[in-house]
This record gives sequence, C-alpha cells and structure tokens, in this order.
Amino acid sequence: MIRSLYLSAFVLSAAGLFYPQVSAGQAAPPRIFVDRKVCPGEGCDYKGRAKVVAATAAYRLPDLTSAVVFRLPLGTMVTGIDSQVHTRAGHYVVKRAHKKYRKGDVLYVYTYLGEGFFKVWHRGRMFEEDLAFSVWGGSSGKRCEQDEKECWGVLEKTTNMKWWLKVRTNRGRIGWVLVEENLHWNG
Repeated sequence: MIRSLYLSAFVLSAAGLFYPQVSAGQAAPPRIFVDRKVCPGEGCDYKGRAKVVAATAAYRLPDLTSAVVFRLPLGTMVTGIDSQVHTRAGHYVVKRAHKKYRKGDVLYVYTYLGEGFFKVWHRGRMFEEDLAFSVWGGSSGKRCEQDEKECWGVLEKTTNMKWWLKVRTNRGRIGWVLVEENLHWNG
C-alpha cells in the first residue's frame, strides 16, 4: 500500500501534477506555487467569453507536457470555466525596514493579484502583501511607482507566472490553454 502511494506520487510528480502544498511553518518556499481559481491581475475574471486571436493548443491538463486534445483556430469563441496560476518565485529584497520586515529580508513573490498586491512567502508563511508595483509594466515591473521614501524594496529576480485557463468551446469541447496574448476578452 505505502509503496503504491510512493509510486503514485512519483508518477504524478513526473507528469507535473504533484505540487507541494504550502503549510504554516514550511521551512522553504515552494519551487512552484499553484494558485487555483484565480487569474493574475486587477479586474481579472477568468469566467466569461473570449475570442481566440492566435492559434492556440488546448491541453488535457494545465501542463505543457500534457496531451494536446484539440487546437483552437483564430476566431473561435471559448468560455472560461476554471483557472490556475503556476508561479516560480521572484525575489523581493527589503532595502529598508518596513512593517515587520528588516533590511536584507527576502520575500518570495508568487501570484500577482493586482494593485501592487502579490502572494508572497516569508518566514514559513504564504500571505498577501502590497509591494507597490505591477508585473505588467510601469517601472519595468521591478520597482515601486511611488517616490523613494515610500519604496522599501526591489524585485531582484522576476516572477515566472503561467496562467492556465480551462475553456469550453461552443461545441462543448473542454481543455486547458496557456494564456499568452492569445485570447481577447469580450467585455
């Protein structure tokens, strides 16, 4: 029984499906954090209609090594039904004391939530923090937009976020697509 559990975990891990769960007091930040039922950014909603504006593959699972189940040609309409953001951490280094942080502290930066807020890992905990910048632009997505006296840190290693959207076509086909400027949302 235990051997089959280990084998199952190994198979899932090899397939890219088994990610460590974040728990209170965890000694190290997760290598990849999977945030479910969210999308990255302010005003972002993964449910709704979108038009395919670049040829797009739909996968069986939210993983590039998963099987492609169908392809979405230009102009296809899809409906978002689920969402995951998979993130390899960025490193935000505290440059001056701020709230509970000391100069030199490193915050591991994960999902962008909008308005400068991110999911971060620090001292064994995952929580939301206002880092006062956006990954989508502004000051190259690396420093805060406020004046120097308000800035308390800098992103020294950028995050690597992949947004996976589970879609349904008008014909009822369902698959996961990697969102990379390939969809235009209908407002």
